[in-house]
Amino acid sequence: MDTSPITSWEGAEAFYTFFDGGALFWFWLAVVCCIIPIVVAYRAEKRAEERR
Repeated sequence: MDTSPITSWEGAEAFYTFFDGGALFWFWLAVVCCIIPIVVAYRAEKRAEERR
């Protein structure tokens, strides 16, 4: 049952070093860009609730 298309470990380091360098920067930038609108919406809802 040896039907894997992978025949050696040569080049496998590309999978383990994905988050080195620029990819890590873009990952955290995306996380921050998703969190900021949530915080802004929470603060706006809290202010609207205090006005009532």
